[in-house]
Amino acid sequence: EDRMPPPSSGITLTQDQINTINDWIAQGAQNNICVSTGACDTLAVSFSADIQPIISTYCLGCHSGSAPSGGIALTNHQQMMVQVNNNQLLGSVSHTPGFSAMPQGQAKLDACKVALIRNWIAQGAANN
Repeated sequence: EDRMPPPSSGITLTQDQINTINDWIAQGAQNNICVSTGACDTLAVSFSADIQPIISTYCLGCHSGSAPSGGIALTNHQQMMVQVNNNQLLGSVSHTPGFSAMPQGQAKLDACKVALIRNWIAQGAANN
């Protein structure tokens, strides 16, 4: 009755998975998740090195070309500034209520990417 995952889920753990969980419990069930060693430097944010790669990866699939989604193109700094100036970019990527959550139909960008965008905007959204 206290079994996880419950038998009704149809999920069965392998013996290796069970052993890993048992070892974790025996070691004190610590939250010792491995964290990426790459630091999130949000102090010196650059459009070309930090922001443009995020936009290229997560936004241009919909917001580029001759008929960008929602009529919003993000293919260059000038187009992005329209969204920065009306607060749409940060509101959307940070999933702020009242804004369309972006990227649409996907998980929210990780905290580092949102912080990079937030700080780039706070630093004047330079085309650097």
